[in-house]
Amino acid sequence: MAQRKKHGSNVDVVRNIILGAIALIVIVVLGYSVLYALGWLESGDDRPYLDITGREIQTDPIEVIEFFSYACPICGQLDPPLNEWADSLPDDVEFRRIHIVARSAQIRLLALTHLALAQRNLDVEIGPRVFQEMERNPKSLETAQGFAEFLDGDEITAEQFLNLVQSPRLIQLRDTNEQFVRELGVAAVPAILVANKYVIPPAETPGGTIRKIDNVIAMIRSGELPVEVPEEEESESNSESDIDPSEETDTVTDYLDGLLEDSDAESDGSPEPAESEESDETQAEEESS
Repeated sequence: MAQRKKHGSNVDVVRNIILGAIALIVIVVLGYSVLYALGWLESGDDRPYLDITGREIQTDPIEVIEFFSYACPICGQLDPPLNEWADSLPDDVEFRRIHIVARSAQIRLLALTHLALAQRNLDVEIGPRVFQEMERNPKSLETAQGFAEFLDGDEITAEQFLNLVQSPRLIQLRDTNEQFVRELGVAAVPAILVANKYVIPPAETPGGTIRKIDNVIAMIRSGELPVEVPEEEESESNSESDIDPSEETDTVTDYLDGLLEDSDAESDGSPEPAESEESDETQAEEESS
């Protein structure tokens, strides 16, 4: 009888050890998942930024610019947490967005749409709807008229939207933004420009991207950036710089055009009717003259 009790006691001990080990594994996995979701476990280069050759740092204020597109799913994932981050900025930091412009007529219309919504302070409120529609049914937003019908409501009417996207002033601003992006040499979206000099590629999570932005801002405030380079090492440093804006790249336009081609391949194969936006621009310019 005593031996049976002792054997039973040993079984209980082993069982408790196994259960404890399983519980520990579960806790570790859950903890890792939480930290990963918050962006605390990022792999790769410890440096959170890429340096643009030949650009002077600007810190009064520290401007943060997100380059994005409504056609980019990752941009859509970053949008809500970045809006929340932008709501609580200190006085020395400013934030704005620039929609990338590509060869596609639809991407050019998306860039105008963002400017039109921002003009009426509706880009944060309506932006998520545009991201969702571009993911679900991009062909519905191929023309200005289709966009107007999609947005028509209390915030902005179809007529107001069409007047804005046909405005020569907004068309000129879109073209100016396009030139600015080419000068920077931004190669993909989303990308974050901080203080006119440092480009932050997206991290594996939205939280990780925001942590990178905060880290670069903290490094600027503390004087760690810009890094002082001795004159004799300057030429060598420039040759090893991360981004050379003198080298034009179509990577970002190829990427965005590819997204639209993929969505077209999943549709009925009908020719895209997006050419009307270009004629709208020509008509608006003629009227202004």
